[in-house]
Amino acid sequence: MDFPFDVSKIKMLLAEDDELNRKMMTAIFSKFGLTPDIAKNGLEVLERLNDNVYDLILMDMSMPVMDGIQATVKIREMEKQTGSHIIIIAVTANASRDDIDRCYQAGMDDFITKPIKIDEMLQIIKKNT
Repeated sequence: MDFPFDVSKIKMLLAEDDELNRKMMTAIFSKFGLTPDIAKNGLEVLERLNDNVYDLILMDMSMPVMDGIQATVKIREMEKQTGSHIIIIAVTANASRDDIDRCYQAGMDDFITKPIKIDEMLQIIKKNT
């Protein structure tokens, strides 16, 4: 399977606390020549943003230290100062209407549910980049 678009220029951060999920998603992306940077919690996401510019963050909603909602709110506050916008896609096992609403209220651009379906993930990334 090929990405339906050129991913070589996408700078991605994968925010995921679960090691198995990180390995699986990293392996999927590596098949397409894409190696995302990794953060294990929202605080690490913010630290990565100090030294890197990302086009896309796949953000787990439920992480220790700082969850994806809190990290997204902080990122959106920072963006008010810089005028930039990073695409943030929530990755969640919870797909209730309330969870989806919380994602959008925090400023996330889209969401995808776990377990990740490759085709769905590719379409969401394509739609948002």
